[in-house]
Amino acid sequence: LDSEETLALVVRDTDAVQPLMEALRSATGFGGQVFAMSASEDPTILKERLSHAEAVVVTPACRRRIQQHLDSRRKTFLASRRVSQESVDRVRNLLPR
Repeated sequence: LDSEETLALVVRDTDAVQPLMEALRSATGFGGQVFAMSASEDPTILKERLSHAEAVVVTPACRRRIQQHLDSRRKTFLASRRVSQESVDRVRNLLPR
């Protein structure tokens, strides 16, 4: 996508919108418009926003819920957030043994 195109980011929980949008922009350098929304939004609004996006990024937790609003012409990507080994090690060190 270029900076003239629009990306839709759909997540399950509204509190995940901002951190995922920031991570997406940071990882990809995408500078275009992002419609970030929760899958629990009004279906009419959800469908309208998705229809204006050139590509859609969804989280695994909401993929099935919004599938009916997607069409085959729109590029759809599944976002997955992985925990780094460094973070796993830090948590492991904090746990009692």
